[in-house]
Amino acid sequence: SEFPPIYEAYLIDKLNIALPEPGTPKWKKRKQESAELRKKNVAAYLSICSEIKADPKYASSVMVFQMSDMCVRDYLHQLDLIFKGANCSTEKFLSEKIPFRIQHEALKQASQEKCASIPQSGVNAPVETGSIIRGLAEVTAIIQSKSEENEHLRSSERGQFVLAIPSSPDSAVESLLRTIKEAAEAGFLRLIEIDEQHLKFRVHKSLAAEFGFSYRGSYYSYPLDWSEIDRLRKVKSKKELDHIVVSITKRAKTTDNQTLPLFPEHDSI
Repeated sequence: SEFPPIYEAYLIDKLNIALPEPGTPKWKKRKQESAELRKKNVAAYLSICSEIKADPKYASSVMVFQMSDMCVRDYLHQLDLIFKGANCSTEKFLSEKIPFRIQHEALKQASQEKCASIPQSGVNAPVETGSIIRGLAEVTAIIQSKSEENEHLRSSERGQFVLAIPSSPDSAVESLLRTIKEAAEAGFLRLIEIDEQHLKFRVHKSLAAEFGFSYRGSYYSYPLDWSEIDRLRKVKSKKELDHIVVSITKRAKTTDNQTLPLFPEHDSI
């Protein structure tokens, strides 16, 4: 009750969720069901920001922990920039709350510097790798914040990219696979699953503030084709990259949420 349920009300409106009548069996379970709905609050926030053309803000200890993506180097870099932005003594930094504006600016700077470090990261093809990372980061931000039929709210925080590995991959696919693995080892992508048939990965959370996607990363799968990754690595301009990004976000559709239950049981983030 500390804050008005802005995001829950937004989700109920956008997804046409029917509220249970008082006294019915569903009404008695409303507390649990409301908790399930609140798991989509991040998706609602990103969607609202997209609608009003505002940049998402990033601040709080929870976001610092999440956006470091279990990387000590990123965590320390983020804290260092927050400390420098606060411009105060160590004692004050440890005992007082840092203004949200300072936190956001520091986390944004850390994300920008991380993205700018691709050429010095040690990957074999920094230009091509950078194009893939930036392209997929932009795709992630778009599919998490807007869609024609509110898929981004039904399957919130999409962006676990799935590629089918051919039984006999050609040289182009093998090259792209190496590039993705290198980017993951360098801390720009995160491998989730890999076997002989599929590769699943997402963009590293440390890049969230630069591109405007969820600080929690991605939870739902989003299909890709090797030709799309190949097109991203070969781009020659920002305009060409933007065109490919738009084509990816418009082409792929989720298939596991054709109808929306009141509170999807599988949405257990």
